[in-house]
Amino acid sequence: MEENSNEKENDKKIDTDKILKETTNTINEVKDQVKGSFKKDELKNSAKETTNFIVGMFKNPLEELKNIASDKTNKNFKYAVILAIIWIVAVLILRIYNSSLSWNVVKYLLPLVKSAVAPILVILVLSIIIFVMNRNKDKNLITVMTVVTAAKLPVVIASVINLLRLISSRVTTVTSPFASLCAIISTVLVYFGAKFVLGEEDDKSYIKKFVLIEAIYYIAYIVLGLLEIYI
Repeated sequence: MEENSNEKENDKKIDTDKILKETTNTINEVKDQVKGSFKKDELKNSAKETTNFIVGMFKNPLEELKNIASDKTNKNFKYAVILAIIWIVAVLILRIYNSSLSWNVVKYLLPLVKSAVAPILVILVLSIIIFVMNRNKDKNLITVMTVVTAAKLPVVIASVINLLRLISSRVTTVTSPFASLCAIISTVLVYFGAKFVLGEEDDKSYIKKFVLIEAIYYIAYIVLGLLEIYI
């Protein structure tokens, strides 16, 4: 009994250490990708490559997700970083537009920071859950985050389209249903993306895992919601 208990504690410690290590590596990789992608000489190429990546997702999303999940070079991570930045900027612009100016700097900036952090947490929370559930441990966190970000492409598009509210509030008649549709499509893509990452072939056994992934995610959703960070 004691041996089994010790083994479980060691496994938990290893998992925690691995998550911390992967998270640190991911942060460093994000820094490198941002520096590389937004250099003056590389900006045009980055925009063109990201556009091609998005077109590929539109043409055959499942095949694209499968390729990302099986890729060990992390060549698509750059596009995932750019998509995440677009998402953050779109959310932040709308939040600034809807915010009231205040002499209290903290009161004004804190909601903006929370809005900017929300898309990052959406990607990170989902990715860590899937990463932990991957028993084979043959996928690094960067690969998982790339798959999740690609699966969130419809939500990114909806966030950009939502900027039409800057022109007129009436467009919510169109943008709100469109955002809901994109959220549904994104959930379906996350379903298949996680399936490819986990290497699952049997839908009957996988559906239980996906329900667990979503359940854990919504627990995080509730906890972060108490902090007024809405993912």
